[in-house]
Order: sequence, then structure tokens, then C-alpha cells
Amino acid sequence: MLISLNNLTFGYDDVTVLEDIDVTVNENDRIGLVGVNGSGKSTLIKLMLGFLHADWGEVLKKNELSVGYLPQNAVLDSELTVENEAYSVFSEVLAAGDKMEALANEMAALPHDGTEYRIKSAEYEKVSDFFRAKDGYLVTTKVKTVLNGMGFSGKYDQVVSTLSGGEKTRLALSKLLLKNPELLVLDEPTNHLDYDTLEWLEKYLSDYKGAILVVSHDRRFLDKTVNVIWDLTEKTVSSYRGNYTKFKQLKAERYERWQKEYKIQQEKLRRMQDYVDRNLVRATTSKSAKSRIHQMANMDIIEKPVVYVKPPRFKFDYAQKPAKLVLKVDDLSLGFDGNSLLEHCSFTVEKGERVAVVGANGTGKSTLIKRLVKSFSEPERSVVFGQGTKVAYYDQEAAVLDGENTVLTELWSRHISWSQTEVRNLLGMVLMGSDVDVQKKVKNLSGGEKARLMFAVMMAEKANVLILDEPTNHLDLQAREALEDALSEFDGTLIFVSHDRYFLDKLAKRYLKISNKSLIDFRGTFDEFSEAEKRAKEEIAAAKSAEKTQKTAASERPEKAYRSKADRALEVKKKAEIAALEGRIKELEDREKEIVSEMEKCASDYKKLMELSAEAETVKAECERLFDKWTELTI
Repeated sequence: MLISLNNLTFGYDDVTVLEDIDVTVNENDRIGLVGVNGSGKSTLIKLMLGFLHADWGEVLKKNELSVGYLPQNAVLDSELTVENEAYSVFSEVLAAGDKMEALANEMAALPHDGTEYRIKSAEYEKVSDFFRAKDGYLVTTKVKTVLNGMGFSGKYDQVVSTLSGGEKTRLALSKLLLKNPELLVLDEPTNHLDYDTLEWLEKYLSDYKGAILVVSHDRRFLDKTVNVIWDLTEKTVSSYRGNYTKFKQLKAERYERWQKEYKIQQEKLRRMQDYVDRNLVRATTSKSAKSRIHQMANMDIIEKPVVYVKPPRFKFDYAQKPAKLVLKVDDLSLGFDGNSLLEHCSFTVEKGERVAVVGANGTGKSTLIKRLVKSFSEPERSVVFGQGTKVAYYDQEAAVLDGENTVLTELWSRHISWSQTEVRNLLGMVLMGSDVDVQKKVKNLSGGEKARLMFAVMMAEKANVLILDEPTNHLDLQAREALEDALSEFDGTLIFVSHDRYFLDKLAKRYLKISNKSLIDFRGTFDEFSEAEKRAKEEIAAAKSAEKTQKTAASERPEKAYRSKADRALEVKKKAEIAALEGRIKELEDREKEIVSEMEKCASDYKKLMELSAEAETVKAECERLFDKWTELTI
């Protein structure tokens, strides 16, 4: 057992959110936590991790349990570089290393037979034991390995604040990998992740040796990563074995049995009560009637099946039809912080098209979307919208909302001619029309609530062009499906960024992929686009393989007859020199590994440690020198 919640109850402001929760996380469990937005999923996680304290019940944890927690919006220090942010995981270890160095310098200036030296030596040994136990000598290797594996090669010095949302999420995941906890707790980890990173994360979690608890609304992701589903419904948790697809089946079957058993019991109770009513006053049958009363009093009553929360209702329509040509982009270039993202791109969008803007994180998808939206209100030569076009924009960061407004005033202030009833009816469609909900401040809304309010704003604008930046982020499964249905019925124009593979499959008929600062325009279904992407990757791999084979063949090709004896002798000498270099480089690399091992064994011997450190630097420098020479000879 890693964590156990027993009879847990919790509420905010006298409103119960979770009630009688009994769940356990065991070693190697792979759990998916699902439920509608606002049901308490994040609250449950915070209770498990000790960020909140239960009103009733207990949370039991394994002693010294190591937990890696990724919240929905990873908070990273914007003033640090990528490398420094990664190294912050090992702050204690690095501090111990600095302490060891300081103590070694102090000891070097003291007589070895003095009391102060013995005190410093004992302190050094204690610190070095900690440093060795935490693999301090391997910190640099670990950091570089993980960062390179997560796609940050060449970005070590980039400031975190300049990273895209997806890159920040990848960096937060990198820190968790470096921490290597017994339990990974991930709250909506797929938000902002591109396809390649999603596939990497799915594979990583499949191979992870510890336990996993993940909150996600990504159906495909859950199917590939978990084998237990915790369903948070009506303030309590029900557990199901299997992935998400299996859970849907089991839940439907359980609900059907519940309805059937409830109906049977209610009919039985009705018959028993009818018998009691007819026979209790009769002397000959009163004993039998009282027996029925006793039976009913001792019966385990089946509760009436829960009527699950209805999904929100989205409906997008428009008052004015646009011209056939909705958008023309001509020779557009984009950049961010001095970095070029897109160069000289041109494309058009016609009425009724459904265009998905895709590409890896950091390539400029959101930048392009924001430029299109800005150009609608501030026309420019490179981006021109057609006559009669009206744009509504979904901002994934909800920056267009005023945090100090209430939900009611946020929408009403945009349509002051509306009655309060009209405003509340629209808010009711997105499940935010209650007396409590309309008085909430925007800044206090959850991610899902902000998303639904954003859609209410868009619905009210009656736009014929919808531009959406990651519209399914923060939406629960019910809301996602409702949005998919509403957008499928919308006969206007869609331009959107999304990494939701189900969403793309249902809506997109055209793909604009940003790659290498250019736009690739593909028309077709998601499956066709995915297949084309796969073929392109295979062709690139085949081309690289062919190039490598060609170079190898060329290097091994017999010399032509016209080559002189001296030329052939030089070639033989060159090959011998390359072979000698390769042998020496291998010896140095082996010695580097031996030095690391020796350093771990003699961590308390500062003199030996300093000697080995110096040798390690020498070996490394020599290895790099020989490798540079080898490169010159083999090019």
C-alpha cells in the first residue's frame, strides 16, 4: 500500500464535495481518475497528497513515500533556464556537493592530527555519504540524458518563460522523471502536448516501474496507459478493472443491473405493503402482516439509480452569410522573441471549410491563430478576411475574460440590450445558470467552467467563422462530446488548433501543418493525414538510410586503377590511424566509467576524490580531442 483513503469526507463552505471515499493505491497500480468537471477530481488528489485536509476520515501513506505531482498548470520559475530548472530537482544533492568541496578546501589548510581536522573530516564523511546515496556523481549525466530525450537538446539556455505551454509541460515531466518517484500523480498531463510527445508519454507510462494515478479526459490516452478506472460520481468513487473502453462497458452493465434490481425490489415492497394494508387489522392474518412489516424493516433498501449530470448544450449559428472566400493569407511571416516561426506562407480558406492547424509544440500554431484574430479587428495586407465575415475566438488561456467580473456580468456586459432572463438561459445551456454559478467571479472558476463560459460568449456573438485554440482542454468527456456534436452541426467555417485525436478525427477535413517554418497543406480525413505523416517519416528514414549506405559503399569501394602507389599507401595509413583512434577513444570512455565507479567507492577520501576528479577532466578532454581528430579523418 502506498496511499489509502478511509471513509474520507470533505467539503468547501459547508458544501460536501466528497463523501465516504474508500480507495487504495498499491505498488505498480495504473489508475485513471475520471468524472465530470467540478466533481472533485483535483480536490481528491490534493487530499491524497496532503495539500488539503479532510473533514472526516483518514489518509494513510507509506513511510517516506516519494511522489511526483504534475498539476494541470505546471508552475515553473520563469527566470530560470531549462537546464537550471532541471537541476533544481537535485538542489539538496548539489548543495551537498558544494559543501563537500568547501570542507575539502578547509581540511587542506589544517594539520591532519588536529581536533578541528577530525571534526571537519567527520562532517565531510557524513555529507559524502548522503551525496553518494543520492547518486550525486551522476546528476549531470541524468539531467542531460532526460532533457535530450524530452526534446530539449540545444535549448538548455532558453528561459522557461519563453517556452510554449507544451514545452513547459514537457519540462515539468522531465523534472518528474529525474525525481523518479514511487508514485506519479498527473492531473491532465495531455493538455498542450503534441502527437510525438503524447506517444512518448504513453510509452513511458507503459514502461514505468512505479504506480501511476492520472486524471485525463483523453480517451485514447486512458486506453493505452491505465488498467483501473476510478469513477468519481455523486461525491463518491467506484472502481472498475480495465482501461477506459472496458470501464464504459462495465459501468453501463452495472447501471443496468442497478435499475433492474431497484425495480424488482420496489415491486416486492409494493406487494408486501399492499398485503400489510389489507391484512393487518384482521385477526386471522395480522400475524402474517406483522411478519411482512418486520421483513421490510430489515431489508437492505436499494437506492434509486442516480440520474447522471446532463452534459452542456452548445449551439453555434450566425445571422449573416459571408462571401465564398472567407480568409486570404498572402506572404505571411511570423516570429517570437526574435525567433522566426513561419516564413512567407500563403493560403486561403473558403466558407464552410474545417481547417486544423497542427504541428509540434513551439512551431507557432497559437501564434498564427492569434495573428489571424488580431488581423480581423486590425486589417493588414498579409491577412485579409472576406466581406461579411464575423469571427469568434476561443482563447485557451481565457485572456479575453475579465477575472473580476461575475459570470453573469461577464456575458451581460457584452450584450447590454439583453434581459437577465436571456443571459441566464444561455448560461444555463452551458450549466452555469444557477444562482450560485452566476455570482461566481471569473477568476475563481475552474478550467472547465472558464471553458464553458468562453463558449457561451462565442455562442452569443453569432459569428460565421469560429477560430479555436485547443478548445477541448479542460473539458470533461461529456462536454467534449457535446462540443463535437455542436461543431459538427455548425455550417460556418472552423479554423482550430487541437491535439485531441478524437476531436480532429470528427471535425477536421483539412490540415495546415507547420514544419520547418513552412506550411504543409493536406486535404483529407484524420486517418488519411496520419497515414500521410507516417509515410513521410518512413520516406525520410529510408532516405537517410540510403544516404548512409551510399557513403559506406563509397568508403569501401576499391580504389581505381589509376591511383598511385603513394596514394594507396596514404589511404592505408589513414585507415590505420582511424582504427587506432577508435581503439584509444574506447579505452578512454571505459576509463571514464571506471573513474565514476571509483569516486562512488571513495567518497569519504577527499584527497583521492580530488585526484580522480582531476583525472576525469583530463580523460574527458583527451577523449574530446581524439574524437575531433577522428571526425576530421572520417569526413
